[in-house]
Amino acid sequence: MNSDYSTPQPTVGAPYIDGVRVQELIGIYAQDQIRFGDGWIATLKGRYDKVSSSFDNRIGANLDREDDAFSWRLVLMRQIGDFAPYVTAGTYFDPKALDASTLTSQAEAGQQIEMGLKWQPNDATLIDFSAFDIRRQDVAQSFVNGGTSDSRTLGEVRSRGFELEADMRLTTSFARRAAFTDLDVEITEFASDPGFVGKTPQSVVERFACWNSPIY
Repeated sequence: MNSDYSTPQPTVGAPYIDGVRVQELIGIYAQDQIRFGDGWIATLKGRYDKVSSSFDNRIGANLDREDDAFSWRLVLMRQIGDFAPYVTAGTYFDPKALDASTLTSQAEAGQQIEMGLKWQPNDATLIDFSAFDIRRQDVAQSFVNGGTSDSRTLGEVRSRGFELEADMRLTTSFARRAAFTDLDVEITEFASDPGFVGKTPQSVVERFACWNSPIY
């Protein structure tokens, strides 16, 4: 077959983005774990982050911003034979990639509450069940709107669900790992467009499972 290279090619339009994004982070982290009573374990973590973000824009104005936040996590667990029930609560901080739509919006932050049960019947098996509630504020979301990408910042997204994970070492060099997650993800606040409240954000998978065989 002889190829025909004479077909006119479409005109390449102007780039919609052309630049270099840089994020620099400095963090201070502290953690303490104590064991007390009859099998109780308490863990407290604290972290302070300072983030500098810049966008060297080749087709528009350069952008710069700084964010900082303190986040923490508290875990309380009790060992009862092969079982270890636990409860944890904490916060997080995640600055967005910098562009014109996120220059003035707040960095994403959130809170998580989780409770679960770990079961280790032997040295080769660990099964973990957990249920959680995560609240994310100022979530960056790109919507497909009429064939174009429409970037917006959601007010709050709530994720509730449970996860089951099992790790089993069958031999000294072969293991199995399985996990299943069931989520209910919902936009709970969106001041600029209340019509989105109660809906699921785009590109969110609410139920998934995996099964693999890691080699040690």
